[in-house]
Amino acid sequence: MDTTKLFAFMQTAKIGSINKAAWELGYTQSGLSYTLNKLEDELGVKLLTRMHHGIKLTPQGEELLPNIQNILQQESMIQNKIRQFKEGSVEKIHLGLYPSWMLDWMPHVIRKFRNKHPDVEFEIHTGVLPLKHMLEENLVDIAICEKKIIDRPGWNPLLKDDVYVAVNCNSPFYDAESVDLKDLTTCEMVPSVISNNVVCDIFSKLNMPLPPKFPFYSEDGSMMLSMVSQNDCITFVSRLYESECPENVRLKPTNPAIQKEMGYYVSDAAAEKPYIKSFLKTLNTTTLNYE
Repeated sequence: MDTTKLFAFMQTAKIGSINKAAWELGYTQSGLSYTLNKLEDELGVKLLTRMHHGIKLTPQGEELLPNIQNILQQESMIQNKIRQFKEGSVEKIHLGLYPSWMLDWMPHVIRKFRNKHPDVEFEIHTGVLPLKHMLEENLVDIAICEKKIIDRPGWNPLLKDDVYVAVNCNSPFYDAESVDLKDLTTCEMVPSVISNNVVCDIFSKLNMPLPPKFPFYSEDGSMMLSMVSQNDCITFVSRLYESECPENVRLKPTNPAIQKEMGYYVSDAAAEKPYIKSFLKTLNTTTLNYE
């Protein structure tokens, strides 16, 4: 049985809304509904009832939920055991972070760290919304993200990342030095999982409506930039994506400026390991250079 479907059901039951669960899990609403329907078909029972203001578990769903939670917990334990068997005595750091941070900054951090610790290995997991699950299940030792993504005690502030608006060559802002946010309220916007929180916050503080949504959704900044390249729309991404822009797309700073504060969480299982502590020291002393 595909445990991805079981996890989707468990999270939907926990959140109580397909819309909110889809956002949390990185699905479209229709994609999550399809996944849940497929699970019900496979099990041959109705697990939940769609209601106007959310979902309600059926009696069968209520009864099966604890069993499904146990299956997912056992799967996580098996994965951790297998990982330990494969690694043996090798010291390995499991990192979870946004895709944009692997474009330049994290490779620089790892290079600095391995100058002093050449025998430590790295396993990198990229994503946004899945980082919470990865940390909770000890699939990563360190999760680098905004506080809101995981939203639990233990977040350590690290640095601030500039968020720019991406425009293509058909945009009146293509040759501008910067772009006023008030001039973007009528442009179709590709929603960004990575930057959506901070973008929504600043438009709200300025009492301005968000730009209308372009019908596309992804955690991958490169895919969003490709969509901007081929359509008359905009998106907001980290300035780290400048080197990834298609030929006809440029990133522009905004007025007022947008920044997101990045930090990290450390799993309880990894917090006391000496090589983790040493890596965190390197992490905290490496600046962000956009050049």
